[in-house]
Amino acid sequence: MTRPGLALLIVSLALISAPAAAADWVSLDSAVTPPSKLQVRAARLRGKEPNLPPPVRLKARLDRPEGDGPFPAIVLLHGCYGIQPYQRTWADDLVALGYIVLQVDSYGPRRIETLCENYSRMASVGQELDAYGALAYLAEQPFVDPDRIAVLGWSVGATSVLLALDREKIHALFPRKFLAAVAFYPYCLLAQGPFVAPLLLLIGSADDWTPAWRCERLADRSRDRGGPFDIAVYPGAYHFFDDSGLAAPAYRPEIDNREKSPARGATFGHDPAAQADALERVKAFLAKHLGE
Repeated sequence: MTRPGLALLIVSLALISAPAAAADWVSLDSAVTPPSKLQVRAARLRGKEPNLPPPVRLKARLDRPEGDGPFPAIVLLHGCYGIQPYQRTWADDLVALGYIVLQVDSYGPRRIETLCENYSRMASVGQELDAYGALAYLAEQPFVDPDRIAVLGWSVGATSVLLALDREKIHALFPRKFLAAVAFYPYCLLAQGPFVAPLLLLIGSADDWTPAWRCERLADRSRDRGGPFDIAVYPGAYHFFDDSGLAAPAYRPEIDNREKSPARGATFGHDPAAQADALERVKAFLAKHLGE
């Protein structure tokens, strides 16, 4: 196991010195997509009203700074391994900066342990609906500013961030919107853009699972269509570069990988310099878009 760089350690120690209230686990419902016009018409021809699909009852860890607020808030969407210790470190740092953090467990309530070996099952979870369910939950809390809520995700959770904010996807189904978004190493092939809120995307140039070149193309296309899009590509960094619990990059032959033929194998590994820079970029981006 490698240690974070000294610069990151100093920054983290400064952040966690700020007081924060104790965390609570809360329950909330995932959002559901309403029936299509065709489904409504077919149901009414049968003399019935269309039924909404039942929501998934989710659990989420709610962390908040001390004080009454209202505070800006951030929804966190985990990657294919579920909630990991390094994501808890991110949550602690964000709370120390004055943000409410709601870290959604999309796997536990669905009785899933890990989906990194099966991309089709990863995509079937629908974390973008969990994000909108979390947004609706936060907007009802008296200590949250409902007009200053962002979403941040990693890996498959970051892909869901793109799907949640893509102008051509599901965002139009929900009246309340995210104010900003951060995506760590998403699979950019699945989004078209532009996006309905400012987006910061962070990815490694050596990522062989969710290639950076696809995200650079997405950024160019989104900007050409008038969408606000910031991207940072870290030279030589791989997938999960901000996970300080990982050692140096290592090849995982068991991982499902649509970018290879045969479609197996990906490289995961920690990059302390990229992690430290990402922390600073995320801090500045959130301060710019969620500030008073």
